[in-house]
Parts: sequence; C-alpha cells; structure tokens
Amino acid sequence: MPCAAPCNRLPCNKHCSKTLSCGHRCPGICGEVCAEGYCHQCSDKLEARVDFLEMKSYREIDVDETLVVVLGCGHFFTAESLDRILGMSEVYEVDGYGEFTGLKDVSGDLAQLIPCCLDCKCLVRQFATQRYNRVINRAILDEMSKRFLTTGRDELRELKQRIAELERNLGTTREEIMQPILQAKAHVTSSLT
Repeated sequence: MPCAAPCNRLPCNKHCSKTLSCGHRCPGICGEVCAEGYCHQCSDKLEARVDFLEMKSYREIDVDETLVVVLGCGHFFTAESLDRILGMSEVYEVDGYGEFTGLKDVSGDLAQLIPCCLDCKCLVRQFATQRYNRVINRAILDEMSKRFLTTGRDELRELKQRIAELERNLGTTREEIMQPILQAKAHVTSSLT
C-alpha cells in the first residue's frame, strides 16, 4: 500500500538500463516499472501523441534522448511533457538543465487539482508511477484538507444554530419555571400583609 505523505526522494532522470521482453531497451525511466509493450522499435503505438510541448508522436521522438512514462490507464507521454503539465516544478527545485536538486516547501499553498491523464482524464495513481508521487500525494492531502475544512465549517454552522436554539429554549423554560414561583411569592407576600 503506498504511503500518503508527499515523497521526499528526488525523481531520477536516468534512462532505464533494463531490456524489454522483446529484446530492445526499455524506453522508460530508471526506478519505474518497465514499459513492456511500449517498445520504440516494435510497438504498435508509434503514432500516439506523446510530447505535448512539441506535439510529437512516439515515432518522432528519440528514445535515447527522451524518456517516456506509462500511466496506470495505459497512456504514455514523454517525462518532460508530464513533468511540466503535472507541475513537478511546484514541488521540486529544478536547475537550468532540468535536473531535480531539492524539495520545495509545499505547506504554504494548496494544489489546484489531483493530476490526471492528458488523454482520458483518469486520475494518475501513486502505484502506477513513483515519479509523480510527491505531486499526487500533495494534491490528495490538499483535497482531503479542503473537504475537512468544508465539512468542519458546515458542522460548526449546524452547532451554532443548535446552540442558539437551545439558548432560546432555555430562556423560554426559565420563564415558564419562574412565572409560578413569582406568582407564589406574590401570593405569599399579599397574604402576609
């Protein structure tokens, strides 16, 4: 089961050194699940649009230079495209060469949305790719915080209304109790005089 804390490891930008079952080099990133079925040489996915920055198809990219990431839904994109679109620079310090150099403090502001696939809009899941866990977990925690705050605000409003109602009822009950006592006191005072 994946953890829910924003990941504190820096993403790797190195090419996977493993070989796919077809015998060709994996086009993915070191540390990720190998992209079986996404071989650049023998896959039937060469016409898929994988680069949203230069609008290139899989056939047009150089897999020795450009790495791909396969999402849980089966769609795949260049790491550079996903990094930019999913907001990796919001959670990691990045140098001028695109290398991740450190973690950014993400406690100051909330993430806008939970990341989703660019093609089918399915949510990007932690278990499918580790590269985006910090972005995903931050968005999930922020979404949970927003829901908690909204629910808490609604419950607080209901409690305030209930307290106001109880105070009104207490005032009414007090008058109902005090009225016979005051009448009895007035009757006792008048009979003594």
